[in-house]
Amino acid sequence: MKLLLTHPGTQYAPLLAAQLYKQGILHHFVTGIAYGEDQALSSWVHKKIKADRRKVWGVPKNKILSLKAHDLLSVVLKKRGWHNDDIFFHTNGWFEKKVPAHLIRSADIVIGFDTSSRFLIDRAHAYNKPYIMDVSIAHPVYKEKVFEMVRKRFPDWSTELKPKKQRNIEAELSEIEKADYFVVATAFTQKTYLENGVNPNKIFVNPYGTNLQYFKNKWNTVDNSITEKKEITFLFFGSLTARKGFPWLCEIWQRITARYPHAKLIAAGHGVIPSAYKIPDGIKILGSIHPQERNALFAQADVFVFPSYFEGFAQVIIEAMACGLPVITTTHTVGPEIIRPAENGFLAAPDDDDALYNSMRFFLENKEAIQPMGMAAYESVTPYTWDAYGERWKSIAQEILNRDAAL
Repeated sequence: MKLLLTHPGTQYAPLLAAQLYKQGILHHFVTGIAYGEDQALSSWVHKKIKADRRKVWGVPKNKILSLKAHDLLSVVLKKRGWHNDDIFFHTNGWFEKKVPAHLIRSADIVIGFDTSSRFLIDRAHAYNKPYIMDVSIAHPVYKEKVFEMVRKRFPDWSTELKPKKQRNIEAELSEIEKADYFVVATAFTQKTYLENGVNPNKIFVNPYGTNLQYFKNKWNTVDNSITEKKEITFLFFGSLTARKGFPWLCEIWQRITARYPHAKLIAAGHGVIPSAYKIPDGIKILGSIHPQERNALFAQADVFVFPSYFEGFAQVIIEAMACGLPVITTTHTVGPEIIRPAENGFLAAPDDDDALYNSMRFFLENKEAIQPMGMAAYESVTPYTWDAYGERWKSIAQEILNRDAAL
């Protein structure tokens, strides 16, 4: 079994490539700029791309084809003022056309990425190869509905949520119509595809992994004095944007501090806060956090709160739980698969103000529940490893080949 993985260069692609190689099923990994364990990028390139997402561990050089011009073209178009949607549309299309035909022809299965499959699917089908779309986020039609809801509630924060051009949406819908199979990371994403008419037999749910060895459970080193704390500290960690629910959290926080003035909220992550917006009292903004500082960040908090409106997964939830934090999040994340309400955290539907408020209030009024719920959170994430993710991919690929052989 030989799988051709094609990915212009995103957060999980190198990890997927490493897992497919570890499982002995990686044919080749075709991507944008990528570098191996013994390589380094020039300082110029490092600044222009998200280099931490391009490191490929555990895959030999002869299995990687790096189409560097994809990323260089993106840099040029961005410098010319192109909108991100237009950049992705054109550069991803270029990337799809440059995947060598001999790699497609010699593979058993082709794996592509949502927004970079509109030409590649046809090329795979020309050689009678099944095509799996690796889906990173929920259905584009559902996404536009959610974004419209967020724009209406937080108009001052709507710059990041510009409606996608109809041309781009139609291209994505065409990909979805033509793809043979889909691998999604959450039941939420699966639900949005089903609601938009995709055959359930085509969808496989395979949650991402996390480097659990890196994260430290705070309860292995912290004593039981949390009930004596005067202040309970909540942590939000993600981009400070409307999509991630940051302005929604700020609104609810004003209700919290009116009743619990000693509560604290730390907000960490990048993002441009509207100039006219005043951050409520009691919120400490830290800005961007280096990956090596994540343990220290989680250790400062008692409860993690991530009220995102729209996610493909939200790996930060798993990271927080691996650090022993109970989690408050929404039904539009991996939360429904892993959160057991009142056992290791709470769930709220996006825009359900009372549910978010009451979830936070619970911890302020029941400090003694934080440690046992944090320990339960830690235990809940132990299955979320990259190796398990890779093993599931192998099983999925084998099932697809068995199905095709039976036709």
